[in-house]
Amino acid sequence: MTFPFNNKNKYIATSPAKIILFGEHSVLYGSKCISIAIKKHGKVNSIPGKGKIICKDSTGKMAVLNEVLDFKFVNSDVIIELEMPMGSGLGTSAITCLLISAMISVNDNDPPYQKEKVHEGLSVLTRRAINLEHVFHGKSSGTDVITSLFGGLICYQDKLVRRMDDSHITKYKIIVWNSGIQKKTSDSCKLKTNTHKKLYDIAEEAYEILSDSFTLKEFYDLVRRSQDCLEELVKVPEEMKTEIRRLRRFNIESKISGSGNGGHLVTLINKDENVNGWEEVEIDYEGFHFMK
Repeated sequence: MTFPFNNKNKYIATSPAKIILFGEHSVLYGSKCISIAIKKHGKVNSIPGKGKIICKDSTGKMAVLNEVLDFKFVNSDVIIELEMPMGSGLGTSAITCLLISAMISVNDNDPPYQKEKVHEGLSVLTRRAINLEHVFHGKSSGTDVITSLFGGLICYQDKLVRRMDDSHITKYKIIVWNSGIQKKTSDSCKLKTNTHKKLYDIAEEAYEILSDSFTLKEFYDLVRRSQDCLEELVKVPEEMKTEIRRLRRFNIESKISGSGNGGHLVTLINKDENVNGWEEVEIDYEGFHFMK
């Protein structure tokens, strides 16, 4: 059964996508992970039904999640609509988990939700979303959920959330390239290696550099080193390698966003530049929220 997109603005909650700049993989072993919430969203609503949890993406692909999650709602179908393809490396599983967790809160008549501050402990809704994401990815760091929850430029390390000053990164244009290849985080390398230590060190350097005024040359050096490490850890599709090397002819370095073997590439360029086939994305500052 195909559900049309809801055009009546009766959504209950919404949550943004994310891109990871540095620290994917190594965040599982204690490193910093630096990520950005972007203005691509998932939204959720419900209709009378038999308890199905249905996710539909921007390509029209639909997935029924009840069997994966092993539960259903009573007397209603929960419909999640994504403005991006599933498995595109933009955190669609984290968006889905936050929105399902929100619907559980609604279903259980929980007290009105007040988003926690970055320095506070995580709410029941957020902890539940992270636990749900474990179902999709095995051990999850929680980075994707946290970034989607808070919005903005985030550094996450050992369950500590830092909101970073984004005034330096917004001097540049954030661009992404969609490979069209569905990624599978579960296929990524899970065993700790020396490459994880390299990614750990790169993330530490990136935190210092991005916290102050920086040049694209400094940023590209980190991106190149990070991408080289990622190619040691995961099987990067040839199409993505080809695009990375195409940009190098223009002295632009780019990298995979996220830990899987597909999805999007990401980089920064000057405001007055454009790259054919790449899309500019804006930072989402609002993060997850219930809609009025």
